[in-house]
Parts: sequence; structure tokens; C-alpha cells
Amino acid sequence: MANRFLAEFFFFISLFILSQYSGLYGHPEILAALFGSAPTPFVFLIGPLAFFYVRSVLRDNARLSKSDY
Repeated sequence: MANRFLAEFFFFISLFILSQYSGLYGHPEILAALFGSAPTPFVFLIGPLAFFYVRSVLRDNARLSKSDY
């Protein structure tokens, strides 16, 4: 399960970098319009995914406990 968190973390990081690159250097306006606003809300998932990855590696358990809720 920790590998899944890590994969999702890298996916959203790369999506964010792609959106920033296409917004700054993208000459086709369609790509700049598509990646300029669509992945922006997914940036907020990067922090929790990093937390869940580190926690699942340290605890060897990816499930949430009662204290997490």
C-alpha cells in the first residue's frame, strides 16, 4: 500500500509540473488552456499523500487508526 501512495504522489507532482511547464512555455493555446486550470486542485493532494506514504513506511500499516480520525 505504501508503494501506491508513492505512485500517486509522483503522479500528482508530475501532473503539476506538466501544467506549470505548459502554462509557461506551451505555444499551443489548447494545451496551455487544458493544463493551466485542470490539475490545480490536485496540488492539495500532494501533502496528504506524502504524509500517508511516510506513515505507512514507518508503521508498516497503511490503515487509519482511531486516533487518526
